[in-house]
Amino acid sequence: MNFFLDSNVIIGYCIEIDYWFHYAEKMFNNENLYWSTTVQEESSRKINKLRNTYHRFFILIEDDLNETYISKKEFFELVQSIKYINNEKIQFQRKNLAKYIWTRGGWLEETNIQDLIENLNHIQYGLKKTMLQNFNFCEETLNLYERNSESDYAILIKDLESLKNGKKRIHYPDSEILVDCHDLSVVNNLDIVFISSDGDIIFFKKEIKKMTNIKDLVFLKNAQFYPN
Repeated sequence: MNFFLDSNVIIGYCIEIDYWFHYAEKMFNNENLYWSTTVQEESSRKINKLRNTYHRFFILIEDDLNETYISKKEFFELVQSIKYINNEKIQFQRKNLAKYIWTRGGWLEETNIQDLIENLNHIQYGLKKTMLQNFNFCEETLNLYERNSESDYAILIKDLESLKNGKKRIHYPDSEILVDCHDLSVVNNLDIVFISSDGDIIFFKKEIKKMTNIKDLVFLKNAQFYPN
């Protein structure tokens, strides 16, 4: 089977503390994996932004470490108290990050601040390294598709963006990414399955399949069970 990976799958794969990391990692056990130039550019932009966000987040943690020792409870409360960076709400799960940091440190109920700071530096370095390595791996192994710029999909894009149900909807650039997958299927006569962790896209699965040549749309968490 041919699989087209949404940008959120790429991002999940590049950030090892992301909730979606292990699900995204399993996708790379498959052959015939595709992404598009739109996905590549969107993923790169968001990963760079997240790398800067994590860097700033770790600085804010260190700035609030005023005592000689800190308990597990105090550290978790500190991490979860940081909700905004540069007036933007933090999107990643802070509790998971706190758990990851504390577990990596190997501490029980308390640690000294110096050990914690050293651990934060090691983790930050590891996160940056993994982001770059895994994104480079995507560029080396995934089949990159570039849609013909002469193809006119204005009506299809408009139809996709008209899909709404309460707060659920298809936004740009998701509409463009779906069209990339559709065009790949049409031009190359491929049965292709769109993989995403975006619940809104999967919610409109039936409608999108009617509008496009995409064979199926599958939630990332369920992709490992999809018949290959």
